[in-house]
Amino acid sequence: KSKFDIGLLILSDYAIRQKTQSASSEEQVQ
Repeated sequence: KSKFDIGLLILSDYAIRQKTQSASSEEQVQ
């Protein structure tokens, strides 16, 4: 894979982690 493809994978993985973290934190508040 090219560096560009790897960068997209890292960005998408980071975005998914942020979404799951925000969702779990909201559940903890409630």
